[in-house]
Amino acid sequence: MAKSNTIIGFDVGKFAVKAAWVEIRRGAPAITRTEVLRLPQGSAPTSVIVPWVEKLGLGKYHCVVSLPGQMSMFQPFLLPPGDPRTPDQAAAMEVVKFNEMAVEDMVYGFAPFSINEGEKRLLLAMARPSILQETLESSREMGLNVIDVIPAPVALFNAAEPQMDKHSAPYMFVDMGYSSTDIAVGTSEGLMFARAFSGGGQLFTDTLARTRNLSGGQAESLKIERGRIGAGDTGDAADLTDVADMWLSEVQSCLSVYQSVFTERAAKIARIVLAGGSASLSGLPEYMTEKLGVETTRLTTLNSREQLEDPAGFAVALGLGAAGLGRQTSSISLLPPDVRDELGFRRQKPFWIAAGVTAAMILGVCLACGFKQNQRMKEHLQKEQKKLDELRLLRDQIKATEANSEQIRTMAAPVKELLRAGPLARDLTSLVLDATAPGDWITMICDSTFYFTLPRGSLPPPTDDKKLGMRDARKREKKKKNKLEEEDLGFRRLIIEGYTPTPNLFTVKQLILKLKSTEYIDDADIMADELIPDEGEIRGKRRNPNAKRFVLDVKVAAP
Repeated sequence: MAKSNTIIGFDVGKFAVKAAWVEIRRGAPAITRTEVLRLPQGSAPTSVIVPWVEKLGLGKYHCVVSLPGQMSMFQPFLLPPGDPRTPDQAAAMEVVKFNEMAVEDMVYGFAPFSINEGEKRLLLAMARPSILQETLESSREMGLNVIDVIPAPVALFNAAEPQMDKHSAPYMFVDMGYSSTDIAVGTSEGLMFARAFSGGGQLFTDTLARTRNLSGGQAESLKIERGRIGAGDTGDAADLTDVADMWLSEVQSCLSVYQSVFTERAAKIARIVLAGGSASLSGLPEYMTEKLGVETTRLTTLNSREQLEDPAGFAVALGLGAAGLGRQTSSISLLPPDVRDELGFRRQKPFWIAAGVTAAMILGVCLACGFKQNQRMKEHLQKEQKKLDELRLLRDQIKATEANSEQIRTMAAPVKELLRAGPLARDLTSLVLDATAPGDWITMICDSTFYFTLPRGSLPPPTDDKKLGMRDARKREKKKKNKLEEEDLGFRRLIIEGYTPTPNLFTVKQLILKLKSTEYIDDADIMADELIPDEGEIRGKRRNPNAKRFVLDVKVAAP
């Protein structure tokens, strides 16, 4: 099984294959191990590389391979202000223009970048599907587990960008390989421009082999040990300087194209950084500074956990590993969509299988638990139903008991009132009889409720308040109010009815004063004539037809 925490950056050149083990260390991609395989000239690369790959066990790891810059096309473009298209839509429409001129539809990738605030720019990278298919088939033959294909200039930028000063002007990174040169220009915000051209360290090697009559290997060793640019006008230095001028003319051509695309002052290149195996040629950085007018240095450090003899030669390999770990500054991938889908399926297949098995197990457990829970709930519901039936029976019994109790209370209320008011009625009756003047007689002493509910001989018919005058309406309202008070008072309001032969009711007034002076009488007064019911038949005949009827309203003090 592939180890996902380690990615192999696999950089295949014409005369060497470089493999870099890249992992995340302290939050950044770092090289933890490197291996180099020198390829003899004229031999088939695959037949030589396969044993080496098997020996190192590279097939156990996820691997990212590079696509030479000469096999890729790069196109930066600016989206108009207010363009409603998304970056995906803009890139797809730009590729359609190239597909109209090409024999086959291009595989593409893009990365956004910006120079000025508020603008939208994209760097589009394209490659022919046949070239990508050839690269992938060759990698499979070597036994590699390829998960992505990255253009070499993009990998170069992603590896060298951390060496830049943050928020600085653009840097140009130049990777001089044996037979080609890759160029990448960008800032810490992203890759802006990329190009590649034929010609690299082989030009210098072939020159030494021709002038010194040496073999290719001898000329390469001499170039590395004693080769120098600009050291003098005679001998090897002069020949190498002429070759450097020819190579620099191609660099200058790429620089001119960049300057024609990016005319902003902020896009002016601040520094050139050399990388690649041939960048170690003595005097080359100084000569480029003199000829191009831009400070040129050599890439001397990479984020690595081991000491690298040639850091500049592993820049592309580190960039490939960073892309595999998802820690690249500019994310441009040329992996064909069908291969990407297949790899995604292969990556997710174990998880899907595990998820399916887990889901089946969970379903089985849920069904078993659900059945058991259903049985428990059924038993629980039966018990609850039984309790509910018992509670309903108890409720019915309670309601019956309450009804019986209410009936008993209702039947006992009059008796209770009678027992409570008996002493009061006795005392009041004695008091009234003692205080009544000779000649006056009392016909009734009773509770107000009883008094007003007695049947009458002839009561006036009910009247409509709307037909009454204002004075009659007030009297009607007063009667209603007194009726409410009578209902509230009960035995606390008593009525004394009688007759007196005294026309001015003097003896009645004396009786009222006598009642008011008693401590358990709160108030006593003559009831208004309009509130007194008619005598009716129950009164009988008067003992004295000339006697005047009076009704006293007596309120007993609260206990």
